[in-house]
Parts: sequence; structure tokens; C-alpha cells
Amino acid sequence: MEEDIRARLSAAEPPAPLDRRDAAAVGTLLVFPLAAYAPVLSQWWTGDDTQIVRHALSHPLREILTFPAAWRDLTWLYFTPQVTVAARLDMALFGLNPRGWYAHHLLVLGAAAALLYVLVCRASGRIAAFLAALLLLLGPPTAEVSRQLYSRHYAAGLAFSLAALLLYRAAVARRSWGAAAAAAGAVLLAMLCKEVFAAVPFVALAWPCGARRERARFAIPLFAALAAYLPWRHAMVGWWGGVRDAGEPLRRAAEAVAGFPGAIAGLPQLAGAVLLVVALVLLRPTLEEAAAIAVTAAVVVGPLTLLRDAPAGRYAFAPLAAAAALAGVAAGRGLRSGGPRRALAAALLLGILVPAVLKNRALLAAASPVQARSRAEGRFAFERSAPGDVLYRPADPAWFFDGLGWMRAFEGRGTGGTVLFDGLPLCDAALRPRVFVFDAESGRVERAAASTALGFDADCARLDRTMRLSGSFTYRDSVLKWRLAPDEGGSWTLLSGDSASPFAVPREGTYFILVKEVATFRVRHEAADGRLGLGPTVTLRVRGGEAEASFVSP
Repeated sequence: MEEDIRARLSAAEPPAPLDRRDAAAVGTLLVFPLAAYAPVLSQWWTGDDTQIVRHALSHPLREILTFPAAWRDLTWLYFTPQVTVAARLDMALFGLNPRGWYAHHLLVLGAAAALLYVLVCRASGRIAAFLAALLLLLGPPTAEVSRQLYSRHYAAGLAFSLAALLLYRAAVARRSWGAAAAAAGAVLLAMLCKEVFAAVPFVALAWPCGARRERARFAIPLFAALAAYLPWRHAMVGWWGGVRDAGEPLRRAAEAVAGFPGAIAGLPQLAGAVLLVVALVLLRPTLEEAAAIAVTAAVVVGPLTLLRDAPAGRYAFAPLAAAAALAGVAAGRGLRSGGPRRALAAALLLGILVPAVLKNRALLAAASPVQARSRAEGRFAFERSAPGDVLYRPADPAWFFDGLGWMRAFEGRGTGGTVLFDGLPLCDAALRPRVFVFDAESGRVERAAASTALGFDADCARLDRTMRLSGSFTYRDSVLKWRLAPDEGGSWTLLSGDSASPFAVPREGTYFILVKEVATFRVRHEAADGRLGLGPTVTLRVRGGEAEASFVSP
């Protein structure tokens, strides 16, 4: 039986068409996220959503795709224009009603799972393929991606990548240049969703499906798409990214591999290693299959070496899909073999799926209060706030409220309030503004009682206006360098912009950041004895990519 499966997988013959059972499985997977993540439909905008909406509605699509300055108005780190294209589509369909946006988002997740089922089904059988697709939908990374509209490009990129792999296999089997061209189009769309999918042509070429010569021939359009994408991306972004320490990628790769069991299935490292061994025992890969697994593993781990932290959430979404496919194919071979291998296959699937579902539910439960707070604060800023109102220490970052203010003006709601993340700048204010905070008990944003002042009075009592502070800042080649003085003890924080967004920093250091024209911040220092110091506003005015500034106080 196993030899027959291998023969059919490597044969240059078109796969059998989907029957009614496959259609039912695909339909179920497509709508499954709408049921599994139904509470997401009542969410408000979060995180980067408002900046994406602002960018999509501020620039013509042609400029976003071809003018670097227009694209960099959103980000200078990545080239992911499918995010903006999706936002324009959702705006046309649903307006500024996030419910429709989230429904679309969940359907994209379902499409990715349905395509994974189709891809894995031929190698594993329907049961194992369906469970593999469920693992993708119910894994911990999907719990986070499901509630993040700004992560849709990961789901869409995976869906386009899976479609490209299916079309490529059809091109090889049928010797169809039309299917190969369609695969190239799909893979280009995947790359425009997220850079990590630029490796799909290598994965397609590595996996056995017909004669090597035929695979190489029909992979040419996929690599042509890659060749078109790379200079396009570089022209729009202007840099490739990366790390400066040659040994750092190796350390991060090791951390990523060690963190995979927990990130993609909520498993301890040892349990993850055991299940990987079980999968390989069931799979018993040929030399060519082993090479294909190695190539896939390399391109999955490679991008994660650029992360500062262990992979989680959307960064583990593509690895989750790869792990689900491997588990599905391995378990499918075990289920078809019968005997002890069938029991081992069932143990493999349940050993991954059960802890993954448990962690998925735990993550959603933990996120629920955060979502409620984000919704209440966002709707307050969008619908109720007035000039002079200050929302204190909200859950979402300052740039979220900047984008929300733009959206408010776009809808003709006028100017709203502001946000503040650190109260120390208010100590010298002649008249404090109306301050609002989220009340967890009522679930609403309420005006803060003047008597408590949210700890402002306590902080202001510790403020030493005679504390001598000084600092020098230089900005060159997108690197901000600083030196603060004189106290070597205590802690230092940069309070950015009018919102006083805090960034803890060492006394001396550097940070890789893009400053387009002007950046303002203040230095906050807490001495070892508890006294607080606050420097004056520092303004960096960038000219020719360089800037310098310094201060001395009092």
C-alpha cells in the first residue's frame, strides 16, 4: 500500500478530481473559522489596523505599487502591498464597519486550510488531510492571527502559496505551461503578501512530483516571478534587512527550532521531538523526500533568524502549516498501512491536535479582556472624545490612535482627544486636561477622579526639578545613537512624541529606526533613591539622512 502511495505521488499523472466528500470537507473548512472564532466578529480595530486603513485610503493603488515614497508612508521595513489591496477591497465592500473586515479575514483563514487539505489529501487520504487542516485552524498561532486584521497577509500569503504548489504540480503532471503561468502568478501574489513566501519556488522544485527534468522546466515561471519580485521589493523598500552579528542568525535559528513545539502546538520541547521522530518513522522518507523536508525546514526557519524573540503568533503561522502538512502525510501513510503503525499514526495526530486546541482556547480566553478594553478605548476615541480629552495609558499604541484620528476626520467627525502613556509631562501643566481611563469593572472608559489623578500626584511629588540631566543624540544611516548623563545608576526612558510613549533604554546605546523628517522625545530618569527627572523636549530634524541634537537641564 505504501509503495503504491509513493508511486502515485511521484508519477507524472494528473491527480484525480475532487469528489463530493472532498467538496464537503473543503466547504466545512472554509466556513469553520467563522464558528470557531465567532467572538472576533464583534472586535474593533486594533494594532496596525488604523494605519493600514489610512494608508489604503490616502494613496492611489498605482502609487502604492510603484512609488517608493507612497509605500514607505506605511512602512520602510517590508513590502507587503497585498495588505493595502485587501483594505481597499474591504472598504469598498463594508465601509468602515470592522465586522465585515473580520468576516473576510476569517474566510481567508478557511481558504488556506481548505487548500492545505487538497494539497495533503493525495498523499495522506481524507481523514489525515482533514485533521491536518484542522490543526492549522486550531493551532495556537491561528488563535492570534484570527483576531489581528493586520496579520491577514500571513493567511493570504499561505493560501496563495498553497494554490501555487497545487497549480505547479498540475503543470508538471499535465505538461501545461498555462498552469505553470498561473502558479507563477499565485506565487507572486504570495510574495506580495509577505517576504517569507519568496521561498515557495524552492519548496515546489524540491518536492517529488514527476521527473526531475519536467519539474525543473515547469518551475521556470515560478523563479521568473521571484526574479521580478526581488528588485521590485528592493526598489520600494530600499534595503534587505538582516543582522549585523554573523553568529546571531545561528543562535536565533536554534532558539526558533527549540521554540517550535510550544509555539505551534503548545507542547514541551521533549514531546515535540518525540512526535517528530514518530512522524519520520511513519513517513520513512526516501532520500529525495528527506532532502525536500530539509529544504522546507530551512526556508521555514530562515526568516525567523531575523526575529529578536522566539517565534510565536503570526510568525509561527507558516511553520504551523508546514508541521501540519508533515504530520498529515506521515499519519496518512500510517493509517493506510494498518496494524501498529495505524495506532502510531492516531497517536501522532492526537498528540499534536489535542494540546494545540487546549492552548488555542487558553490564548483566546486570555485575550478576551484585552479585546474588550481595546474595543472600549477605541470606540471612545472614535465616537465620544472631544478636544482636550486625554485617554490615559490605553492598551493600543500611539500610532493606532493617530490612525484612528485620521479615520475620524475621514468620516467627518471632527477632531477628537489625545492619548498619554506617561503622566510626568503633566506635572508642570497649569491646567490638567480631562483625563479618561478604562474601568475594568464597568467595561467602559470613564473620566478619572480628580482626587486620585491616576498616580500623577505621587509621581509629581517625586519629580526633582533641580536634577541635572544631559544627553546627546546623533542619527545617521538609520541608526539613532545616544549618550545620557550624569547618573550611571537608576533607569532611563525616552518618552516619544506628544503621547509620551515610553521606551526603556540604557544610558548609552543605539537603535535601528527610520526617522522621516522630525522626531521629538523627552528623557525620563528614575534615580536609585526614587527621585524622578524629566528633560526638555528634544527635536531631531533629519536632513540628508542625518541629524544631531543635545540638551542640558535645568
